[in-house]
This record gives sequence, structure tokens and C-alpha cells, in this order.
Amino acid sequence: MVPSELEARLDNLLATARAETANIDLFAPIPEREECPLCMIQLPFKEIETVFKPCCGKLICKGCMYNMW
Repeated sequence: MVPSELEARLDNLLATARAETANIDLFAPIPEREECPLCMIQLPFKEIETVFKPCCGKLICKGCMYNMW
């Protein structure tokens, strides 16, 4: 790739990133998280670490799911 072409692409990416993050408040309070209804520990932020139980419509943590087996 030609350096000028690469520089133009990087400038475009930087401008896009700045536009997408312009309205983000870095000092906003952290939203409250739900608790696992079984162990009462706050659910993890990562969606992959929770399991949706359709029988009751609740999210539970993976630790409780593994203990159920």
C-alpha cells in the first residue's frame, strides 16, 4: 500500500472513531447490575457468562447453572 493511501485510511478511521465516541460521558455512574436469583451475587457484565432460563424468564450466572447439574 502506498503511504499516502494508508495515511488517508487511518485519518478516516480516526475521524469515524471520534464521531462515534463524541457523546460518551466517561464519568457517568455505572449502571446497577441484576443479581442472580439463586446465589444473589451480581451477574457478570459479559453476556456469555450468564444463562437465560426460559422456564422462569430469569438470567442466572454460569456458576449456578453448573451447580444445577
